[in-house]
Amino acid sequence: MAKHPTCLIIGSLDDQERLNILANKIIAPIVRNMGYQIEIPSQDDLKSKFNEIILKIELSKLIIVDLTDYSLNSIYLLAISQSFGHHCLVVRDKSKEKEKIFDTDIFQIHDIDFKNVKTSTELLFPFIKYANDKINRKLIDENIITKNFNGPLTGISPVNGLAYGYFNNFLLKILPFLIEKKLKLIIVIPKTLELSNSNYINEELIKRGILRIITFKSKIITRPITVYQLTSKRSYILDIPTAINAISPYIQKKLSRKKHLFDLDQREYFELESIQNFKFALDKFIREKEEISKKSYRNWIEIRDWDEIF
Repeated sequence: MAKHPTCLIIGSLDDQERLNILANKIIAPIVRNMGYQIEIPSQDDLKSKFNEIILKIELSKLIIVDLTDYSLNSIYLLAISQSFGHHCLVVRDKSKEKEKIFDTDIFQIHDIDFKNVKTSTELLFPFIKYANDKINRKLIDENIITKNFNGPLTGISPVNGLAYGYFNNFLLKILPFLIEKKLKLIIVIPKTLELSNSNYINEELIKRGILRIITFKSKIITRPITVYQLTSKRSYILDIPTAINAISPYIQKKLSRKKHLFDLDQREYFELESIQNFKFALDKFIREKEEISKKSYRNWIEIRDWDEIF
């Protein structure tokens, strides 16, 4: 059974009572109904296991950061959380003296009353619900870091290279053909790497009659184009990017660094994260091409998730 996603609470551990109120009385009534488990790093974690806190951040879905005491650790961990593209909510005790923490308003700070937990919960609920809706739709947080790098820093990896290779060597070459023949190509993003394996496609989709192979020839492209078509729907053609399988060694190398920390769910998380980064990067390359050419290619190319097609 898959674990509940984690809502990580970050703040100064010098005031453990305030952190516990935030976690258990203000945030818990909201996020537990959304299926989250709550976790607070311990004092020992901050002293001797800082790398593991960063790993916990990477594996968490929602981050709540208390900056009441302007803790440098908390500010640092907030920046790391944003670099992963995680949805972060920043709070502060309204009864404490306020100072301007940053020179620019790069994110919203919610001043809440720790003595009135009901009011604070009601205040934060719409913001957490908004973040959770985006998380459920697998959308990253568009913060100053992800906007600058066109995605989370975890996307700066072999995933970006694979997405660019697929875009440059396949999509750009097939695009004129699609326009010429008035065909639409659906790029199907797999849920797992196994689903993009050529053997799986052949054994489970083609031999079982779900897909059929389509080969085109065109004057525009020198070599034949091989794609797929659903046997039940022939109004568009499909491609499953098998190139995404090259992510496997990268994931395995990442897992081997902290082998004792990972279970099956976390391995699946890294796989899903890589697949989603591939999708994000591919969509980015298409949008950039549209901006340069001043044309829309959405009539000819569309990215869809696996469950939307199969």
